[in-house]
Amino acid sequence: MTLKDFTHGLYDEIDKACDLSLYWNHPDFHCFRQFSPETRMWFAMNAVEAEISNGGLPQLLWNTHAHWRDLLVDALFGYSSIGAHQYSHAISEVMCFFTVLEQKLPNAPENTTISSGPLDGLVIHPLGQWGESVKSETPEKIEELFYKVQTIDPLKCAVLERTFHERINEIRLNADDGNG
Repeated sequence: MTLKDFTHGLYDEIDKACDLSLYWNHPDFHCFRQFSPETRMWFAMNAVEAEISNGGLPQLLWNTHAHWRDLLVDALFGYSSIGAHQYSHAISEVMCFFTVLEQKLPNAPENTTISSGPLDGLVIHPLGQWGESVKSETPEKIEELFYKVQTIDPLKCAVLERTFHERINEIRLNADDGNG
């Protein structure tokens, strides 16, 4: 199987097991907490890579602002676990970078919920308002690294090949227990 096959298989099972109507940017998103760190890491690494490759760190922050810490901790675990140390170091840098930005937010207002239009119900975290700062202060070498993420695909595929059925079984068990 290819990495794409493994990833699609995991997402097919997650779609059956979990309510994905809420996602990383929503405060009530479960962050896949019902699963082991070994299972969560796949979803975290995938989310980080997708967001950065689609719009850099500003996109990552905007689309995960409600849970960026949980996401990055799980991604850090994932990259460390598969031996992608350059990526785990980059995730550590991103965590520090986002923490500094958050501390710069003077008297941060509460979350704001949009109440009309096509974005009705979208919750905006104050950190999401820092998009321009993120764009201007982004460490470019981190984004460049994630634009070349396919270089670690063989590492990911090797680990998933060994653990894929264990991950699938865990997802299915959680669905059967009503924890999804």
